[in-house]
Amino acid sequence: MVIGNAIPDFIFGWSNRISFNAFEVTLLVQGSEGNDIFNQARIRLENPTEGTSVRLLDRWTENNQDTDVPAFIDAVTRKNANLVGKVSLGNDAGRQQRYVEDGSYVRLKNVTLGYTLPATVTERLGIRKFRAYVSGTNLITLTKYTGYDPEVSAYNRNDAMIGVDLSNYPTSKTFTFGLDVTF
Repeated sequence: MVIGNAIPDFIFGWSNRISFNAFEVTLLVQGSEGNDIFNQARIRLENPTEGTSVRLLDRWTENNQDTDVPAFIDAVTRKNANLVGKVSLGNDAGRQQRYVEDGSYVRLKNVTLGYTLPATVTERLGIRKFRAYVSGTNLITLTKYTGYDPEVSAYNRNDAMIGVDLSNYPTSKTFTFGLDVTF
């Protein structure tokens, strides 16, 4: 049964450089649209025997049947008790598809703000160019995906294994401060 497609409908990026007097801002925005991710980490986090997800507090019970978090009973027990919930820990055919999530995202991948001293100042200092800058990478990610990072995949060995997330470390945020001095 096909329950998702890890290949995005499209990927995109936008890069721009804006200068005003001695200031300069460069940025890169990137993302993807239309791909699915199998969030395998949720299987363990929402498992009643070992899970630590706060979502377990909203699990299916007789009094809480309007939820997508599985019950602590199997499908056969639920059926024998004439309970009407649609989600269980049993072998329901669609059980795994609840862990397939929209992997679409938009990310502010890089922003750099720089300032270059005017030539009149650098000449007095005996240098040709002096530029100070600060740069940030992976600053903001907009997504509905509940895992750490919609851009990572646990199995990238071949195309048949992409789109599975086992809670790999997310792409880190980095900040860089620097000076570009030319004598």
